[in-house]
Amino acid sequence: MVHSYRLGALMALMITIGAASGAVERTDNLRLTFEFGNTPFGSMHIKARDNGSRYAANAIFTTSGLIDMIMDVRYDATVRGAVGATLPRPQHYNESERRRRKQSELVISYGDTALTVSRDGETTREEITTRTVDPLTALYFAFRDAPRDEVCDREFTVYDGTRTFKMIFDAPDFEAGRATCQAEYIRIAGFSPEDMAKRTVFPFTVYFDSAANQDETYLASRIVFPMSFGTVIVTRAS
Repeated sequence: MVHSYRLGALMALMITIGAASGAVERTDNLRLTFEFGNTPFGSMHIKARDNGSRYAANAIFTTSGLIDMIMDVRYDATVRGAVGATLPRPQHYNESERRRRKQSELVISYGDTALTVSRDGETTREEITTRTVDPLTALYFAFRDAPRDEVCDREFTVYDGTRTFKMIFDAPDFEAGRATCQAEYIRIAGFSPEDMAKRTVFPFTVYFDSAANQDETYLASRIVFPMSFGTVIVTRAS
């Protein structure tokens, strides 16, 4: 799953935002663990702030256990942007990937009509035909703590510098202090013909639990992502 999402690779995150007059600033600090079956293979730490008009976030993903011995992967990502009426609008996204001794850098700058994408020093300019967000923005706004009326029921078109995919979250079902959201990860463009022929839609489920002593606030506690080779489970660390 880390491979599919890049830092769109999978998930995990946290965000940081600036202050605006009259707005209440929120901060988020999210720690996630990843496991395949009962075997942990990575963790993610996301920090963020959002003041209602501007947001900023950073995330670190590292492998662990046997996978770390084999692959030793680390992703670092940061993003800053504006909070729109319906969707966040990233302005600058930076991602660093390290796999043992190999390292790569990705920077995406968002203009009004085009994206500037720089990968390992090579820069291209791409016209905007569909409004997209970066992987970290999508993860942060999809899985951060939320009031009842902001849980799921949204859609993101995500571009990770190479691939474009959608993350679609249905309206949640509420029962006994828990919200359950059915969701889909959908490959759109930039994937190999073999990957597109094999499968394009990946259903997954997100669970939000009501926060203790916080009326009507829900926390993403568990993400279950069935794959052809098994199930990836992302759990919020206490």
